[in-house]
Parts: sequence; C-alpha cells; structure tokens
Amino acid sequence: MIIYRFRLLVCMVLVSFLSVSCSDDSGTEIADSFSDNEGSVLDDAEARRGRGGSNGSGIEVSRIDSDILQDWMSLFLELDRYAYGMRPNATARALAYINMGAYETALPGMPDFVSNDRLIQGLRIDRRVNNRNLNYELALNAAYADLFDHFILNLPSAEESKIAQLEDQIFNELSQNISNRDIDESLSWGTSVASQIIAYSQTDQAA
Repeated sequence: MIIYRFRLLVCMVLVSFLSVSCSDDSGTEIADSFSDNEGSVLDDAEARRGRGGSNGSGIEVSRIDSDILQDWMSLFLELDRYAYGMRPNATARALAYINMGAYETALPGMPDFVSNDRLIQGLRIDRRVNNRNLNYELALNAAYADLFDHFILNLPSAEESKIAQLEDQIFNELSQNISNRDIDESLSWGTSVASQIIAYSQTDQAA
C-alpha cells in the first residue's frame, strides 16, 4: 500500500511538472488550475459536476477539483501491473502522452498556459472550439478513456474493461443537469484532442 501511494504521488508530481513547464508565467503552479475546492463557493455536488449551476455555461479549470485526475491515474497504476511487456519504456511513453493529452484538453480553460505544439516540432492541436460551454471534466474523461485504450497495451480483458467502466461511472456523475449540446461539445473536444495526440505519437520517431 505504501508503494502504491508513493507511485501515485510520483505520477501526480510528473503531471504537475509537465504542466508548469508549459506556462508563460514561471510562477504559476498547476495547483492553481486543478484545485481541491477548499473555500470554493460551490457545494460538493456542483463542484464534482464541474460547474457552478445548471445554466449550461462552462467554468474555469481552476474551479475543478483534482478527483478526475486521481481517479484516472489510480486506474493507470492498477492497469500497469497487468500490461504485459510495457515496462519500462512503453509505460513511460504511455504516461507522457496520456497526460499531455489531458493538459491539452484542459488548456482552453487555462489562459495563462501555452500549448505543447509551440514547443514540440510536428505537434499540431486544432483548437478551433467554442470553449464557452465546455465542461472540462467531461472532456477530460472522454480524452483519458481514448488515450488509455490506445496507449495501454496487452491487458487481459477483465482489466481492459475497467477503462470503459470508469469512463461510464464518471460520465454518469458529471452529466446531471447539463444540456445535451454541452455534453456533446465537451465529449467531442476531449475525443478530438485525444485523436490528435494519438496521431502525433504515430509519427514520433524519438519515442
């Protein structure tokens, strides 16, 4: 259990480091973008759904709690135990691309941060999206599911099915009191980013 918690902590630190490195302001911490909602004006149910009401408008990424990151990274650590032949190189590659995809998905809601496509030659993220009504947790959930399906290899069917199970569980929690249009746009954005990350990874000769 101690080793499991340590590995989860290492994964979260890695996500934070990669995200901070892409910020225009070196003093900005990723914690400012994914908060634990202490002192938030939202109640727990509203915060978990990723919005401060039912009017359909999106909220800033800074007001989202970190549960969705922890849920997916906890699943990564669990699946990594059964992904035959992935350690160490393929596991590191998968973790990097999965979390880069999560960062790019949340990026429209983090105005002080910049895309990795300004730093990585050949990477292009189409950001022509109306992010006004995006629910970033729904978008992240969709992106994580697609990225896990692609990058985590050689899983037994019982373990592979846990990806869809977690996606469905989180979707059911988040989609309450949200319009079908906002749901569709959020899911479309998350899957679009995931597909672009996957497409770039297939051209990446260095990894």
